[in-house]
Amino acid sequence: MSRDSDDLGKSISGRVLTASGEPVEGADIQAYSNSESHTVRTRADGYFRVHGLMEEEYSFYAHHDRYPLATAFAIVVGTEDLDLVFPKWIEISGKVIAKAGTPIPRFQACVVRKHMVDSRYRHQHCLEEFADDEGRFTLRTEHYNDLHLVVCGTGYARAVVDLSDPNPENPIPPQRIVLSPGQIIQGRVRTPDGQPVAGAHVAPIGETVVVHELPHSASVVTDAAGEFQIADRPSKECRIAAVGPGYACGVASAAPGAPPPQIELLRAGTVEGKITVGDYEVNHAWVWATNASHPHGRYYSEVADDGSYRLLDLPVGDARLNVHASTAGGFYAALTVDVEVREGSATHAVIPFVSGDARLEGTAHFPQGRQLAVDLYVRVPSEHGPQRQIGSTNNEDRFSFEGLPSGPVQLVKVVVENGKRVKQTRDVVLEPGKTTTIDF
Repeated sequence: MSRDSDDLGKSISGRVLTASGEPVEGADIQAYSNSESHTVRTRADGYFRVHGLMEEEYSFYAHHDRYPLATAFAIVVGTEDLDLVFPKWIEISGKVIAKAGTPIPRFQACVVRKHMVDSRYRHQHCLEEFADDEGRFTLRTEHYNDLHLVVCGTGYARAVVDLSDPNPENPIPPQRIVLSPGQIIQGRVRTPDGQPVAGAHVAPIGETVVVHELPHSASVVTDAAGEFQIADRPSKECRIAAVGPGYACGVASAAPGAPPPQIELLRAGTVEGKITVGDYEVNHAWVWATNASHPHGRYYSEVADDGSYRLLDLPVGDARLNVHASTAGGFYAALTVDVEVREGSATHAVIPFVSGDARLEGTAHFPQGRQLAVDLYVRVPSEHGPQRQIGSTNNEDRFSFEGLPSGPVQLVKVVVENGKRVKQTRDVVLEPGKTTTIDF
């Protein structure tokens, strides 16, 4: 849902500034809640106001061509002094050379966060082309505390450098990247009964493979004999995944000197159904599926406007669905559902979230500060097991949970004690149509 930001109503206002405190004109501001979004642009003095807001918390994102992204989260309606400050760019430069010490004149490089290093799908679009006789490069990026530099060159194995929590106040020293010759991995993809699979997409993976991401620009495609060849791989053991229509993802290991990997696709079935949240209309939802017999694969389905979903080509056997749903009324919850996947047929699974008209609000105390937004939630009994409902919180740790059912629920917060994350709970009984206030 998106409304015109000139509507009258409650608002949030503030300024967009550079790291040195100068106002930024023409920055695009996007404000999101669980149920709506707004877009405005800053004036010459950096000022903005977002009108027509609902009684919810909002996340803010400031964009400008000359600056990194600026963000602010859990902003409550009525805030009039929100400062969105663009951070400084981090500059990373250096040279790329071969083992012999000669410059590599053509290569690709990018800076990504650690979780993207093994996802060629996610960082492929970030790679910049460089052509320099001396192998020189310069990259700019935002400040994160887990940046990694990725460098690729034709005929060479990819190099990854941990930039060790760069501080924008202290320039990163010039990098000297040495690329080693890459190995070629050859192998074959076959069906469960041994037949070759033509047109399967194959790519190296990290700890897990997000199956719907696998057919991407960095994958290779098998020929009529089901054979594939992946170039420029490091000389070490790795895992290779393959997907083909009508079958579930298969995974095999490849290592220097070992026989060519034979990737066997798995027998598959479909899970489909509908997500419901009582009388509420589902505003946004998604489903992840994992399978006990295939722990390296994750399967994803978007959910249609009517709450329906469909997961294709899941491995046969027991699967666990991780379901998330939100509504325009501020309801946001997660639930896990176990299903059985049958070969060649569809398993129908209706996933009903428990909801109601009760409300829980109050203050949660975190002695060492809250680390994650999900460190405070309500556990609600349901026919599929505990339903975890996430509420709205602000910087003063005031919280509110909407759309809860009446009856017993459990409020859970995660605190840090002696360096460990510890759960604390409070049992609460809610009354229909009423607000319960507690100090936790």
